[in-house]
Amino acid sequence: MISFRPANHEDINLLFGWSNDELTRKNSFNDKPIEFETHRFWFEKRINNKQYLILIFNYFKEPCAQVRFEPSKEKKYIVSISIASEFRGKGLASEILKKSVTFFQNSFQNVTLIALIKQENKKSVKIFENAGFKFIKLIKKNNYKIFQYEK
Repeated sequence: MISFRPANHEDINLLFGWSNDELTRKNSFNDKPIEFETHRFWFEKRINNKQYLILIFNYFKEPCAQVRFEPSKEKKYIVSISIASEFRGKGLASEILKKSVTFFQNSFQNVTLIALIKQENKKSVKIFENAGFKFIKLIKKNNYKIFQYEK
């Protein structure tokens, strides 16, 4: 059973822990560990802004993932997903991404969703393709080769 809710102020420590997970850091554009004060500043900026959306997913009432939608350019949002380490490999990511995209598109209409995925992150490529995202182009960002997908 998968359920979700918008993140709230009480999720700061949960998201901090997930953000510093080894695989999460490896797949991020900034692979260095995050200091708590840096995270707190980032979190408060987003949790208090209605243009940002962070969804917390539960699997049988246990927090298992986050999906973030961050405004980029006019009518474009960057979407990212992170699965808690103990829930990886269970086939939850595609369903979580599909549910979050549907929820987001019902709340924010006529927007383009963008996923930026490191070229070597094959699992994320598969997850986004399964959720209906289409490959647009290969770009370079922070010395990484990045696949850009859109929906």
